[in-house]
Amino acid sequence: MKGNIPSIRMPQKVDEKGLLYCKFCFIGRGFLTCEEDLRSIWGGDPWKFGDQIFQLSKWTPDFDPAVHRTSITAVWVKFPKLGQQYWDYEILMSVARGVGNLVGVDKHTLNREFSFFALVLVEIDLANPIPDKILVEEGESKSFF
Repeated sequence: MKGNIPSIRMPQKVDEKGLLYCKFCFIGRGFLTCEEDLRSIWGGDPWKFGDQIFQLSKWTPDFDPAVHRTSITAVWVKFPKLGQQYWDYEILMSVARGVGNLVGVDKHTLNREFSFFALVLVEIDLANPIPDKILVEEGESKSFF
C-alpha cells in the first residue's frame, strides 16, 4: 500500500515483454506480429469499413486512451460551381489536395449526376487553417476559384 492506495511493483522483465509484444501495434483493436505487416498497413491507402474511415495511429509505450486527442479528421467538402468537365476522379483528386488528402468521392459526383456541387471526402488537420477557396489553374491562360 502507498498510503491508502493499493500498489504493485512490476518486474522489469514483464514490462520489457509487454513492450516487445506491442512493438508492431496500432492504437485500436488488433495486433500485428511483424514489421512487414505494419509497413503494409501503415503505408497503404485510407482504410474503410462500410462508409466509415478507420484512422490509425502508431502505438507508443506511453499511450493513454483517456488523454489521446487528434486534430486530424475526415470531412465532406463541397466544390460549388465546379463544371461537369472537372467531375473526373483524377481531377477531383488534384483539386482536393488543395484542402487535404482525398479519401473518397461521393457516388453521385462520380456518376456525374446533376447537382450544384461536387462532393469529396477529405482528411484535414483542424489545427491548421482551412482554405475557403482554391485557385485552379489550367495551363498558362485559364484559372478560376
